[in-house]
Amino acid sequence: MAINLPIQGTGAQITKGVQRDIWRHQPIGYSPWIVIPVNIHDEIMVPTQKDHVTSVSQTVDESVERYRTIVPLLEIEWHTNMQSWADK
Repeated sequence: MAINLPIQGTGAQITKGVQRDIWRHQPIGYSPWIVIPVNIHDEIMVPTQKDHVTSVSQTVDESVERYRTIVPLLEIEWHTNMQSWADK
């Protein structure tokens, strides 16, 4: 377990960083929801209003690209327009 800790810790920090970037799409204060990200272990699931899917996907791509300076082969599998979380 101790050997895997640096890898899991880095992965957790990157996942939380990407999620933070996604949250920037949600207006501050009381307003209708645009994104509702949830982080489960090493996954981010983000219900998104349809007219914001493209901009949220772009944010994810840019965020992952930024983290490639830390983890050069970093990738994210990103799906859009799923009917439910069960489709992942």
